[in-house]
Amino acid sequence: MITMQHKQPGVGKEAAILAGLQVTIEALAAREYWAEDGRLLRVRRLLVDAGYVPDQVYDAIRISTYADHLVAEYFLRNEARARTVDQWQLRPAKSDNHWLDCTVGAMVAASIEGVSLPGGEIRLARSAQPAERPSLSQLRSRS
Repeated sequence: MITMQHKQPGVGKEAAILAGLQVTIEALAAREYWAEDGRLLRVRRLLVDAGYVPDQVYDAIRISTYADHLVAEYFLRNEARARTVDQWQLRPAKSDNHWLDCTVGAMVAASIEGVSLPGGEIRLARSAQPAERPSLSQLRSRS
């Protein structure tokens, strides 16, 4: 018999169960079914019995929900007037992206303060002096 610990060598029982739950939740949530009338059906709600290992079940659900928020948007690259902008769009099947917004906002705030990931480029925080704002006539001359 193959158990989750066989599939996840080197980890404990709880970590193996958590990994198995994550794989199962992702597989079931991504699955599509065709109704007899030709409509495409997807799993909208997934119930998981938390009686055996509740901590691992709740962790798997939290991770899965957070991951759903992180992939709720995609970007379209738009080019106009000599500049390129990535415009983010909400995916039609996704309605919640609050945790994505919070994550991006925290990353921007950290970047402004000069924080970088280990092994990443070390940059100093911007000067406390605000950048000089261009005048309206300067902006018009750029177009």
